[in-house]
Amino acid sequence: RHTGGVAISEVVSPVETLKVTASDGNEMSVVWRKPPGEGPFPAIITIHGGANQNKVEGLKREALKNPIRTRLLAAGYLVVTSTFRTYSNEMQSHGPILDNVAVIEALKKLPGVDPESVVVYGGSGGGNITLELAGQTSFAAGIAGEPATIIYTGMLQKISEKGTFMSEPEKHYTAELKSYTEAKIAKIQVPLLILHGDLHPLKKINHELIIPALKSAKKEIAVEV
Repeated sequence: RHTGGVAISEVVSPVETLKVTASDGNEMSVVWRKPPGEGPFPAIITIHGGANQNKVEGLKREALKNPIRTRLLAAGYLVVTSTFRTYSNEMQSHGPILDNVAVIEALKKLPGVDPESVVVYGGSGGGNITLELAGQTSFAAGIAGEPATIIYTGMLQKISEKGTFMSEPEKHYTAELKSYTEAKIAKIQVPLLILHGDLHPLKKINHELIIPALKSAKKEIAVEV
């Protein structure tokens, strides 16, 4: 059942724009809203799925109406609606991770933000980025919703091939890719919550390969199905 958003007036919580520059020089803009008051507030960066950058106008609509973002705002979080450079033609691009490292760094410097209470929350492609960030920079916790780990493992090179890897990931998870993935997992120092349904094809790679690997590496992880 669809859960609606919470209508919060822009008078009470305006939509602000934050421009960031990644370490490789890529520039982009994200948007954010904060609860009334001076703070400091805990903050959460939300990252959409897919492999294409969202325009600022779309990010603003999400910030105003999306159920997750508006409910987190109502709960007292400063909420960032983030995006990343398009990488649909280069699925192993590191660019989207660099973009969101820059978002984390910029967010921690915003007035009213508690820099020790920054959370990253991404779904699907955004969930993959969340896992990548957890091994590359510091923040309080990460939430990954049905993360697209066919990217994280290095399997997926072309977006058109995603169905093949989701249906039979064990056939494509070579010893080389397993070693590559485990080396990434070893670097994770952030507590993780993985949210997963029991229908999406990503359940096979995540429940049979990735979640066991995270647990085997003794990472701090909770899983909700």
